[in-house]
Amino acid sequence: MLRLRTTDECEEIALEARAEVGLQPEDRLDPKILAEHLAIRVKPLDSYKSTLPGSVQHLTVDARSAFSAVTVYRGRRRLIVYNPAHSSRRHVNTIAHELAHVLLEHEPTKLFDENGHRIWIPGDEAEADYLAGALLVPLSAVVPVMDQVGENLVDSAEHFGVSETLMQHRVWFAEDPAWRRRMVELGGLANGKWGISDELTPRPGVSRSDNHGGEGASLKPPLD
Repeated sequence: MLRLRTTDECEEIALEARAEVGLQPEDRLDPKILAEHLAIRVKPLDSYKSTLPGSVQHLTVDARSAFSAVTVYRGRRRLIVYNPAHSSRRHVNTIAHELAHVLLEHEPTKLFDENGHRIWIPGDEAEADYLAGALLVPLSAVVPVMDQVGENLVDSAEHFGVSETLMQHRVWFAEDPAWRRRMVELGGLANGKWGISDELTPRPGVSRSDNHGGEGASLKPPLD
């Protein structure tokens, strides 16, 4: 397993990934375009309605909060399946989180252990959570964009296409680097107990999965 990155390393990775798809730090990132660049297919869960009707119904209607996304690995091929029942800004954050795992070269794991418990690697999740935020709102872009919109949090979030909560965290990070260090010291990126997104919850990862399907659900989408 790779060592835990620092926040500065995550910011560098984010800027490099954005540059590869022709974006400046102040530009809005569409995670689906980055996924295409990385040869990763992205599909909504309801595209499997004909083959997995029960699971799709359960995860998009009955227990829509139980599942955000999963990345399925088969050899060198990767597929991200996300929950279309969530808001568009949550889709952006969720897909960016899944792409962060890929960029950080985290090893895929099984969804559950032999006792049926979710497999969750705290350090990996903290890294991916932070990198997702950096991909969507690079720290170097926070001040220029906030100046452009008159320091309006709502307008800056709209500029980047993210939630106001995520934007608020990125503003805090940009304004006070020491705050980032304090969060690490208090149980953040260093030990994997802290993340920046109010919209992402701990996820199992054959898959790396954001949340699980809940009781009675089975999600094993094909890569086609």
